[in-house]
Amino acid sequence: MICAFFAGAAPKASTVDYMLEDTSGKFALYAGPAYRCFVLPKDTVSSLEDLERRVSRLPQGTKVYWMPYLREPSGTPILFSKGQFAQFEKFCREHRIELIVEGVSK
Repeated sequence: MICAFFAGAAPKASTVDYMLEDTSGKFALYAGPAYRCFVLPKDTVSSLEDLERRVSRLPQGTKVYWMPYLREPSGTPILFSKGQFAQFEKFCREHRIELIVEGVSK
């Protein structure tokens, strides 16, 4: 038998990381620590509004990882159309979601 004792406050529930994927020609948002080779239909996202609706349901502090497939000539990631990345980045900040864009050098 293994027992654990915590002094003070109970430990915080850990948040689950999410992946935003756009390599299959469609966007998908799903829980998990790595990109998948197969995306379930329930995880696909049809628009920026759909993506924001799903992200708004995530707990504050959640990390969303994204390695964008498409970028503007400036290097800015492209969501469903050019110019939407700044809007989504602001949305994540306002909802206290940490958007981690991989492959971006600052």
